[in-house]
Amino acid sequence: MRSVDRDIRAGGDPPDPLLAVLLGDSGSLTPVQIAGAADDASNPVRIRFLVDSGADHDGLAVIAEALAPTLRVDFTDVDACRRAVAGADAVTTFVDRLCPLAALLMGTPGLWGRKDLQRRVLREAGVSGVRSAALGDEASLRRFAAEAGWPLVVKPADGVSGRDVWLVRDDKELDRFLYERRAEAPDGGALSAGMFAEQYVIGGRPHAPHLADYVSVEVFVSRGRARTAFVTDRLLPERPCRETGLVLPTGLDTGSRAAVTDCAERALRALDVPDGAITSRSNPGRSARTSSKSTADWADS
Repeated sequence: MRSVDRDIRAGGDPPDPLLAVLLGDSGSLTPVQIAGAADDASNPVRIRFLVDSGADHDGLAVIAEALAPTLRVDFTDVDACRRAVAGADAVTTFVDRLCPLAALLMGTPGLWGRKDLQRRVLREAGVSGVRSAALGDEASLRRFAAEAGWPLVVKPADGVSGRDVWLVRDDKELDRFLYERRAEAPDGGALSAGMFAEQYVIGGRPHAPHLADYVSVEVFVSRGRARTAFVTDRLLPERPCRETGLVLPTGLDTGSRAAVTDCAERALRALDVPDGAITSRSNPGRSARTSSKSTADWADS
């Protein structure tokens, strides 16, 4: 395949660009799909796979090794990872939880893994009117609920893939959330370090049954500019706030699609996202509580 490492070819032509890809479980693309895309004759790319040696990924590594040069490296050792990607033109991943590491290896860590700081930047840029607060204990969560009102979302600042995200609609659900968190926590505490809360943006009425009141906007950014984007509908989430699926293409009207896409692109500019394929959440129509002047409000990324 074209995706193998090669030296300078005959005639002095430079080699195809080299892309280092961090692999992990639950990736949006498999190694086979990644290698197949890299083998595009019109725009070939060399691939170097990296697999976490500290995780149980032997099967994944065997598949990767059959497709392209593959290195097993401890993903908690940043220096080792830097050595492993040396010589690559770019570093990427298709695994949510590995995005902060990929950004760090590219030298553009930005605000990856800090949803709390992302929200603050978006408020300051006027992209979102959602209030949020870091949580130190149960009392801080109850104070925020009293000040911000219902509903609200509680989640880790470095969370990915909906992990530990709770949608809380009233005092009864707040008590239930805290009770279940205490039961699960080894030390009996309800809130772990790094948790924060924010208002849940209530979107407009969904245009079809069984849909959530928010949509996803997939934006492809290159050199700091959004090159293309598309919108997908989201199905109703399951408790506590777990996404269940998407519908493509969206059934939103042209004006609503433009509004949520514009909201997502303005958010990415505010966050100074340089390159990548970014999935964001936006709400068609805005909650009366928010101060956003757009007809959409940024929900999450």
